Amino acid sequence: MNIEPSKVAMNLVNGCLVATLQFDLNRHILDSFREEILQKLQETGARGLLLDCSALTLMDSEDFEGLKRMTEMAALMGTTTVFVGLSAGIVSSLVELDVDLDGIHAALTLEDAFDRVKEFASSKGPVNPKS
Repeated sequence: MNIEPSKVAMNLVNGCLVATLQFDLNRHILDSFREEILQKLQETGARGLLLDCSALTLMDSEDFEGLKRMTEMAALMGTTTVFVGLSAGIVSSLVELDVDLDGIHAALTLEDAFDRVKEFASSKGPVNPKS
């Protein structure tokens, strides 16, 4: 399956970049997604990145590690990342696979994710001068 990066749904809302993963992941999709996300973060100065995973049905440890690396890159740009809508099956699989979840922020809903980003921003002061 060949997915174009432009098919990734991204919107800037309340100073946060909301990126919706609409299809199961593979290395090519992750590479394209990472490039597009980092470029958008640089352009917008978003203080938060919300990765909406609610449409995903599968995620293995390699996919998760790819997303985690992207969140580490975003953090270097001053952006807090929150995973949103991870299904019970995906969460269970990640725990069973003994995936390193240290430093991962997650929320059940987008509303909760916006609140988490706001909490992080208020506890740390201004995160990104462009936002």
